[in-house]
Amino acid sequence: MNYLTTPFYVLLFLLGAFFLLILVGVKFKRIDTEKVGKKISFILCMLFFGGCFFVYYIESKINEEENHTPANLSPNDIDNDNLIRNGGFEEPNLKFWGTGYYEFATKGTMNIFWVSEIIINENGKIKIKPADASGQIDSKIRKFGKYSFKITMRSPMEPDVYASMSQRIDGLKKNTQYVARFWIKAERAGKGTFEITTDDEWKDRKQIDGGEYDWREFKHIFNIGNQTSIDFRIISEEPGTVWVDGISFKRHFPDDKESG
Repeated sequence: MNYLTTPFYVLLFLLGAFFLLILVGVKFKRIDTEKVGKKISFILCMLFFGGCFFVYYIESKINEEENHTPANLSPNDIDNDNLIRNGGFEEPNLKFWGTGYYEFATKGTMNIFWVSEIIINENGKIKIKPADASGQIDSKIRKFGKYSFKITMRSPMEPDVYASMSQRIDGLKKNTQYVARFWIKAERAGKGTFEITTDDEWKDRKQIDGGEYDWREFKHIFNIGNQTSIDFRIISEEPGTVWVDGISFKRHFPDDKESG
């Protein structure tokens, strides 16, 4: 029994006991049914059955919440094997993101989701122009929980034009395979609208499918080489819009179908 509904059960018990006493009194003619009246009997009946319905409704709602993932997190957010923290973007202010090497090297002056800066020459004048991209938490479109992360890249695809966000993962095993999984919803996206990588040179990347589609799961197996720490990095370098949710990064066991 949930502690929130215990008082309602007590109330129902008292109402039922009171109603039972009236019936006993009437049976043994200790209570005048005319004085009791039909109105009191009707009210007692309505209170009893109304209380039953109310308690049933409250219990069903509580059970429904208890059966859901705690705090509306995605399954990956409460998976002890998942090395990504806040992969469902449920914790505020993109907690745990923005902790990669480049972000650390700037000593906190770089945004969590940041864009590259393009050096251009306009009529002999050198200008620095940032890539046109945005990334933010979205509460309207999500696969799990209450939030996802939305990325929109508007700059055309060209060298050194991108947006990025990363999370540092420590305590890994050298020369070991890890599998990354994530869910994507795409809108006029290219393959390079969303990519992930774990190596410092950003060579081994996993791209998504181009086009427009509802939530689709992607996975990629990385061998981290002679590393015990990596940056799990998100990159966007091709025009389009995507939503990402339910990111996980786990040790890969080839014989484990679920992991592979």
